[in-house]
Amino acid sequence: MRGIWGRRDGEELLEVKCNEFGDGKHGLLNYSSWHKVPMECKEKLWKILQSKFKLDESSKTWTMQKFGKKLRDWRNQLKKKCYKKNLPLHDQMKLKDPRVHEEHFEYLIGYWSTDRAQEISRRNQVSRSRRIHNHTTGTKSFARVRKEQRDQLAHVPTRAEQFKHCFTKKDGTQTVAVKTAIDKMQEIDNENSDASNKVLSRNDSYAQVMGLDKNGRVGMCGPGVCPSIVFNDTFTRGANENMLIKTLQHENHQLRSELHQFKSQAINEPHHEILVNDSTQDEMIGNYPCTVCWVLWV
Repeated sequence: MRGIWGRRDGEELLEVKCNEFGDGKHGLLNYSSWHKVPMECKEKLWKILQSKFKLDESSKTWTMQKFGKKLRDWRNQLKKKCYKKNLPLHDQMKLKDPRVHEEHFEYLIGYWSTDRAQEISRRNQVSRSRRIHNHTTGTKSFARVRKEQRDQLAHVPTRAEQFKHCFTKKDGTQTVAVKTAIDKMQEIDNENSDASNKVLSRNDSYAQVMGLDKNGRVGMCGPGVCPSIVFNDTFTRGANENMLIKTLQHENHQLRSELHQFKSQAINEPHHEILVNDSTQDEMIGNYPCTVCWVLWV
């Protein structure tokens, strides 16, 4: 990391590639959550990252979500290592990590001591105790695993196939809960062995065994992937707008081609007068949406 953040301005940027499936003074520890961080601070972080790496704008949403995840992980590490509930403030400050600013750490101590933060901590502990499936891929993202499996299997892996790969240990063993889930998915896939079983859907074998996904999320696809990207049967406002834009662009291109053909015909036959009455003109324009015509002539 020192070799990255120690790079001087003007040096060649490090290229970061994202596939399709996708600390100190900027620590932001003085906010209770990533959602509370002001937008100008997030934009500043994005600019800092762009000064070190080659990042496409299409990866901004995923990057921002990873920022939030890393901030939460960093706070959790600090709490586990440096926070002692029963110590007074001046003794707590002696345990501060040298990479954290004093005012940020003082804010964290005050926040962790509140009833709200302690209730959230207790609730999260209960949730973790109920978790019976734990992936074995370490720090490797589901997007990377998905790409590796696609190259290996010569097709995009189903969520059941990816679940088996991500929750099986390196020695090939599986926990009882994981093995039970994999066997159920395999049984469902065997009963529906047609080609549609290889397509991601809301009701695939993974969903039938693990349950429906939370709103805005898709299991086994990682952060930044929403249902409107994965499932063809999802119609959101953004998806509908994108579909409309593509339709208008196609019709606009078609209209321009016909207009170009019409002009070429007029140039090639200069001695013939081309007359278009009002009814014919209305009929030509009526074949296309008003929006397309407006885009064309403006």
